[in-house]
Amino acid sequence: MNLDERVTNAKWVLERTLSWISAADTKVAALTTIDLAMMTILATIFFSSSPKGVWGILLSIVAFLLIFLSLVFVWFIVVSRTVGPNKSNIFFGKIAEVPSDEFRERFLELTKEGLLIDLIQQIHVNSEIANLKHQFVRRSYFTLMLSVLPWLASIAILKVIL
Repeated sequence: MNLDERVTNAKWVLERTLSWISAADTKVAALTTIDLAMMTILATIFFSSSPKGVWGILLSIVAFLLIFLSLVFVWFIVVSRTVGPNKSNIFFGKIAEVPSDEFRERFLELTKEGLLIDLIQQIHVNSEIANLKHQFVRRSYFTLMLSVLPWLASIAILKVIL
């Protein structure tokens, strides 16, 4: 593969990697909505019921903690990671750290070899970010699914006691 083909290939791989990051980020809205809806329903029923009973309290606590943990994992998906390779001409965080004139000069002096190195570094950094985000997506979905049984049971117990 010649240098032009390597640059083209690296751009394609970087775009694919960025799409994986976007795919993780798009799951945040659904997870957050479901988590908050479940918490709201549980809190409404919990605080409107009296007496609550031991099982109603225990199952409500378990469900709440699992849903809360799912939200914590969602937060880790959303948190920006702005650490990138030093002197990158691609990563916005490093570009913003230098004055405009210095960035312009650095960009104009960029060779194809330098661009390829920058792209490869970006691919690696963004692959780490995508991997981490998808780990937290899986953890969030897993804890959300774990919360369903105690959530349903607590609602059933609290509603029966009403």
